[in-house]
Amino acid sequence: MARWFLGVIAGALILAIIFSAPAQNVMMVWLVMNLIMLIDMILLQGKNRKKFQSAKMTQCSFCAELIQKQAKICKHCKEAVAQ
Repeated sequence: MARWFLGVIAGALILAIIFSAPAQNVMMVWLVMNLIMLIDMILLQGKNRKKFQSAKMTQCSFCAELIQKQAKICKHCKEAVAQ
């Protein structure tokens, strides 16, 4: 809920800047806004990748490498994995 509220506030702030800025500054505001969104998307992609990986992977108890949860034999050390 807090992230949603923060997003609405940030959007309103950006719109206020665009509408109050002279026409020559609108392009600069647009570029800065897109740069901020790019950084946010990169950060979220890293978080989502870790979450997805932890949902599908587990750690081998013998060699500590990540393997798929459905694996019966570790592809790194070739030991049988306890299910």
